[in-house]
This record gives sequence, C-alpha cells and structure tokens, in this order.
Amino acid sequence: MNTARSARTLSRQERAALWKRVSDLRAATGMSRDEAEDVMRLHVRRISGQESTKLLTSRELLEVQNALDHAARQAKRSKIRSPKPAAQRETTRVGRETTEDGKGLVTREASRSLLLMAEALGWNRAQLRGWIQGRMANVCGGRPWPQSREEAIALHEGLEAILFRLPESQAPRVLARARECLKLRGLSAWEDKFLFDLVDKLDVPRGKVEAENPRGWSFRSWKSLVKLAEIERTRGGA
Repeated sequence: MNTARSARTLSRQERAALWKRVSDLRAATGMSRDEAEDVMRLHVRRISGQESTKLLTSRELLEVQNALDHAARQAKRSKIRSPKPAAQRETTRVGRETTEDGKGLVTREASRSLLLMAEALGWNRAQLRGWIQGRMANVCGGRPWPQSREEAIALHEGLEAILFRLPESQAPRVLARARECLKLRGLSAWEDKFLFDLVDKLDVPRGKVEAENPRGWSFRSWKSLVKLAEIERTRGGA
C-alpha cells in the first residue's frame, strides 16, 4: 500500500485546493482552525485509511473535497433557514429531541449522540447549548439546539473533532484507562467484555504503531470513548 502511494504526491495546487475547503468550512460553521482541520482529517482517514493528506490519490482527494464542500453547504443552508416558531424545544429526557422543519426530524439517536459526547467531554447541558449558540452559531443560527438532521450532523462532526484532539483520547492513554478500569469492582458482564476487547484491540507492538503512525497514534471511535468515560464515571475510575 505504501509503495503504491509513494509514486504520487499532491501538487502544490491540489494542496491549496484542499486547504481552501477547510477555510470554507471554517467560514460556514464558525469552527476554529484546529476544529476544521480535524474534521478534514476525519474524512481523510475515513476515505483513505491513512493519516497524511500528501499521498491521497486523485479519487480520494476528490472525495475528501466533496465531503468538505457538502459540510459547508449544509452549514450555509442551515444559517439562512428560518425555523418554525414552535420548533425550538428540547425536553429534559435524554435523546427526546423531536424538532422538525423542511429537512425532517432530528432523530433521537442523533440527539443522544450529541449529549453523550458532551458528557465524555465533561460538559453539562448548559455548556453544550452554550457551545452550540457560541462557537457553532453559524450552524444553528444562534439557537441552542439543532433544528434539522443536517445541523445535528455538523454539530456531531464538531464534537468529534474536539473529543479526538484531547490527550486522553489518544490510543496509548485510552489503553491505560481501559486497563485501570478492568481493576474496578462491580463491572457488569458487558462492561468487562467491552474493556477486554478494547485492550485487545489497542495492545499492539509499539514498533508497529510508530512505523504506521510516525506523527502519533490516535483513537477514532467516539462510541468507545463515550462508553469508557461512562464506566469511569459510574464505577469510580479516573
């Protein structure tokens, strides 16, 4: 795989075109440079399976650019839409968001994922709503909660970018946290299995990790990070 990619690297013009998409995403969503770059790299990993943007194939580059363009368009459309006056409610039950506009419902699953990632970041509901109204004002038009699936997706990507950038979300730290949790008393069967599977997945030879990821080893499963944080919180972990 690496041999095949070494035959081609992105030209200066191609790199400039890619980073212009990142700038467009920032302008449309209000994300910081780091947050927008992390969203771009999430798409790079999803599409190419690698960390570096320099060795993307022409097809992979086009897919990444299209994904960033789509995210920016979603944010712009969300900004100019005027929501229905009665469609701005968020109930106190987890995942019970049922707001509707022309783009359809914000699903319970989408709402729950936002709340769960916020909890993994140590945010309460007020802090999450403050982030949506402040840093992500261009996505939701200054409202405290998404009014469409498109807005929820944009917020989800923003939270992923923040979560994956944290030191405790990097794979070596995740491995250490999982091992510490395995020492806790009162783990349920699913918690025990989840932690064993997580340790098994991450406990690979150090040399192999460094060879494949010379710039650092990141862990990219937000659901696993949420589950791990839940076990730490409810079982008395770190």
